[in-house]
Amino acid sequence: LKTKSLPRLRRGPAGGLKSCCSCTKVHWTFSKGTHDRSQGHGRPWFSNPYMIHNNNIMETIIIILAILAGVIGIAGSILPGLPGTPISWVGLLLLYIWGPEEMQMKTLIIWGVVVAIVSVVDYVVPMYFTKITGGSRFAERGALVGLILGIIFTPVGMILGSFLGAFLSEMYWGKKSAGDALKAAIGSFLGFITGTGLKTIVSVLILWRIFIFCF
Repeated sequence: LKTKSLPRLRRGPAGGLKSCCSCTKVHWTFSKGTHDRSQGHGRPWFSNPYMIHNNNIMETIIIILAILAGVIGIAGSILPGLPGTPISWVGLLLLYIWGPEEMQMKTLIIWGVVVAIVSVVDYVVPMYFTKITGGSRFAERGALVGLILGIIFTPVGMILGSFLGAFLSEMYWGKKSAGDALKAAIGSFLGFITGTGLKTIVSVLILWRIFIFCF
């Protein structure tokens, strides 16, 4: 990159930006003003603020992708097979690198930690509830199959499908009585509700933050 070809930008009288003479020092430009790279402010070195600032099409594409990631994250928090909260966090990452508004690194890190914690809880809690209620792997698999089949009748079908799937799996493949199968199904259901509920809440909050930074 030849810095001599980059125009120097400085703040205008109304808080805007205007160009002056060329210089060999890279000046980082944002919608809210100018930041010198040597001061350690603003976006990371791998972003291209000149392209972002002057290209409305690029900004629109980034906004659409970020919102789409947030929506897919919410769907993935409920539907099996999609990493819900991590996809939502990717939407924030897109806005941090190329978004129209400046986002602090602290915001990105905090939400990244929240996503990591929720992902661990979603993995541990269902197994814990299944274990303390005497359930087996049949209850977990049955709950997953019931959830998938219940998608057709969302959202009630997903909840009932998860519960009935765990119950019938414990009775048929686990060879348990109706009482023991019911207990295991309740444990599997509680684990599912806890994990799914936490993921959905976090994904909705991230989407809300994405809208704030976009608009």
